[in-house]
Amino acid sequence: MKNLIQPIKNDWVKAKADKRNLSFVITVIIGILLMLTNMGDTQGFTDVSKTQITFNVNPPLTYDWSILPEVELLHHSAAQNEVIQYAWEISHDKDFLYTLKAENGLLTHDRRHDISHWCNRTSRWEDDFGFGVSACYHPNLVGNPLFFTDWRWQLREVYKLYKGGTRFYGYDVRWKVKHHFKFN
Repeated sequence: MKNLIQPIKNDWVKAKADKRNLSFVITVIIGILLMLTNMGDTQGFTDVSKTQITFNVNPPLTYDWSILPEVELLHHSAAQNEVIQYAWEISHDKDFLYTLKAENGLLTHDRRHDISHWCNRTSRWEDDFGFGVSACYHPNLVGNPLFFTDWRWQLREVYKLYKGGTRFYGYDVRWKVKHHFKFN
C-alpha cells in the first residue's frame, strides 16, 4: 500500500513546487512593471495608471537579414570576400566556391598561376590565369580584353565553364579549403 501512495505524494510535491516557481515569476514581473511605472519610464505602454497597465500591441521589430553576407571567407580581405560573395550570388553552389578558392587561393582575377603545362594544341608551355582558366584550352577567354579588367565578367565565364563540365584542378582538391568558409 505504501508503494502505491508514494508516487502520488511525489507528484503532489512536484506540482506544489511548480506553483511556487510560477508565483515567484509572476511576482518578479509585477515588481518590474511597478518599478517602471514609478520611475516614469512608460515607453512601450499606452496607459500607465495606479490601477491598470495596458501594453502596446505593435508588431515586433524585424531585421533585414538580407544585408548579411550569405557566405564569408574567414580571415580574408574585404576584396576576397566580395569575390566569393559574387560567386555565391551567381551560383549558389558551395562546390563552385571551394573550387575557386582551391584553384586560386588569392582570389585575384589577374593572377598568373605558378605551374605551366605543356599544351599539345599549341606545342608550347601554357599558363593558367585568373580563376583557373587555361590559356591552352580557352584562348578565346584569356585573350578577351575583359578577362584581366572585369573580374565579375571572368567569374561569370568561369562559372559557365564549370557548369558546362570543364575540369578544374581545384575541384579535385576542394575539400582542402572548406575550413576557410562560413555560410550564414
